[in-house]
Amino acid sequence: MQINASRSWHSNYLPFLVALGHCQEGGFLMPKGYVIFTEDIRDEAGINVYVQQAVPTILQAGGQIIVADDAPELIEGSWHGKRTVVLEFDSVEAARNWYRSPEYQGLVGLRHAAADSNAVIVAGFEMPAD
Repeated sequence: MQINASRSWHSNYLPFLVALGHCQEGGFLMPKGYVIFTEDIRDEAGINVYVQQAVPTILQAGGQIIVADDAPELIEGSWHGKRTVVLEFDSVEAARNWYRSPEYQGLVGLRHAAADSNAVIVAGFEMPAD
């Protein structure tokens, strides 16, 4: 989805607009959306059933798994769980639509039964070109 910015906007606003999306030919594209899970798995067999059923919903929604790590390196603070999973979608809205879809919501209980987890949806960011 492209949002055209008015050329009359004061140049002081440009850094804020670029932070909200990718600048391209005078317009702005919506940033990618990411879903991040941290999971403290209690039931490996149960989480495997969840994963087998959840992956097709992710792919069907245009998402992809870009991180699935059972040994993230903690470099500051504290981190929840042993597994970290990051999903990438074309936009934050696409990530929300996947998470809220009836297909995925029908599986959330499987994850909750097998793991204590945290989940967030965040917007991607790219540094503007010089």
